[in-house]
Amino acid sequence: MNGKGKVEIVRATSAEFRRLTLSPMLVYCLICAFLPALPLLTALAQLDGDVTASQSTALGQTMASALLQGSAFGAAAFGALRTASAFDSGVLARDVLLSGTRPALVARFVAAATSGAVLAALVVIIGAGMSALCSTGHVLPTAGWIVAAPLVGCWGGIWGGLCGTIVRLPLFVLFAALGPLSITTLVTESGIREAMPLAILETTATPTIVSACAGIAWLLLLLAIAYISGRRRPLL
Repeated sequence: MNGKGKVEIVRATSAEFRRLTLSPMLVYCLICAFLPALPLLTALAQLDGDVTASQSTALGQTMASALLQGSAFGAAAFGALRTASAFDSGVLARDVLLSGTRPALVARFVAAATSGAVLAALVVIIGAGMSALCSTGHVLPTAGWIVAAPLVGCWGGIWGGLCGTIVRLPLFVLFAALGPLSITTLVTESGIREAMPLAILETTATPTIVSACAGIAWLLLLLAIAYISGRRRPLL
């Protein structure tokens, strides 16, 4: 990539981040990301404080898993809605005319991944504080899960961005982005369950090689579908 291409990518990315600061969508997705953890927070508030060390560890892992799953959902919803809206409203077409196809798409995915990482970090930090408050300090997510939050959010943002590139209608893109992620909670057969996108976030079993690679494999599959569909449909 030449120097002019890099300048165009930086310019397109800066323009996208400026638009993000004016959009309340990230706040809405941040609020929605807490939904999976709300039942657990309610249950923690009803504890009488007599919690053993093993129970505290188990509850902390469950809370961390719920927060990370919510982060993935929130980041995916944000990336999907932003990308589909950009196609539907013509914003992406304008960026393509101003900066070129590659800079416009790179800027879109950089913004989605970065916003997802920030959203996930905020969800886990705020959720950890609420968990400690509701349980009077007895239940806290483990440090390893907190460190993983930006990676989960980045993954979710890219997932949503790819779904938005494939399904370019804001009304339907949430079903395409969140539907496959929701399957994990409905599948009971272990062999299929560990191949789901968010299988590595499950606390019911030790993560396997399949569950660890499933998320990346699903992203690559979506990338291939987005590339093929993009070749058949013009951006403008």
